[in-house]
Amino acid sequence: FLSACSYFANHPASVIFLMGHWNEPGLGCVPGMHTPSVYGQLSGIEGCDRGNLRYVAGHKHCNNIMQTDEDQQPVGYLLGGAGVLGSGCDVLGFGYLDTTGGRELMVGFTLADSASDNFESAVTCFEEKGVSECLEFGVVWRNTSIA
Repeated sequence: FLSACSYFANHPASVIFLMGHWNEPGLGCVPGMHTPSVYGQLSGIEGCDRGNLRYVAGHKHCNNIMQTDEDQQPVGYLLGGAGVLGSGCDVLGFGYLDTTGGRELMVGFTLADSASDNFESAVTCFEEKGVSECLEFGVVWRNTSIA
């Protein structure tokens, strides 16, 4: 982790994403190594301390915002909902990140859950227009300017 932050200290990035599996300790994850904890540790290290660090965790089969910054902008996302039933969320979906055009856009797509099923119409839209033109099937979690 130190070498990664050192790299970003010398090669600034608009957005840095930490990808991890564990959303909380336990079930095989030792304390301090779940993704939100690692994010907290990294955000204090030079190069990772510029407010542009984000994270994605999984394990729990849900898709939602896990953490926001002091401006209430999302910095942590749980993207584990890939169709596992009986997990408490019962959701099939994915996250979509677009950093083109000077924007950081993160959209959470729910294709199906226990209350609705948009799978066929969403996939048809994705195939015909591309994901970026089918945002009506998702919820915009973050849409901010980036340098």
